[in-house]
Amino acid sequence: MRITNHEEIRQMFLRYDKDRSGYLSRESITDLLRQINLPLENDIIDAMIAECATNRQGKIDLYEFLRFFEK
Repeated sequence: MRITNHEEIRQMFLRYDKDRSGYLSRESITDLLRQINLPLENDIIDAMIAECATNRQGKIDLYEFLRFFEK
């Protein structure tokens, strides 16, 4: 699956934000990355979360998620 625009990214985020908290947990991020054929190693996922998550809770909000995919 190739993500090409903000709306697709937003929809993907909302699909994996199952509890509607506005954040994706590490588990949700891992599942999402597998779904789009980016099955990354745990240390790479941890680094991604550390770089993107400004809330220091190990979760990523929609804005941070969009920023990650813009890179």
